[in-house]
Amino acid sequence: MVCLIINLLICVIEFSINCPDSKSIYQPAIVDTLIGFVFTSILFALLKFKALFSLHSVFDRFNLLGDYSYTLYVIHLPILVMINGIVLSLTGNRMPQNFYIMFISIAFVLVTAYSIHFLTEIPFRRKIAARITK
Repeated sequence: MVCLIINLLICVIEFSINCPDSKSIYQPAIVDTLIGFVFTSILFALLKFKALFSLHSVFDRFNLLGDYSYTLYVIHLPILVMINGIVLSLTGNRMPQNFYIMFISIAFVLVTAYSIHFLTEIPFRRKIAARITK
């Protein structure tokens, strides 16, 4: 319950900082705040009641993503900036109006992060573990 209250307070603060004074129907700050609150609430409810819903197998699938999350954190921005530069140079400094580039970019970042994790982090961990156990 405390997490939900904190989440709500963060959303209210974000909304008060980012909300424009325009009279348009679509205000990105409102939409972003609501989406963030809904997804955080869903995640909180799933984690809180995972025994009730037998969701252990669902959460076990995310272990792989957790294994290479630091690599993903480190490399996502440089790769996305590089892809953005390539796209802008190919389109004459105009952003495409579809989501294909975004989905391809996300897939490329995930595959690259996993590859780097598999090729560098896992062998490094094995070497360190071997030195520690000697």
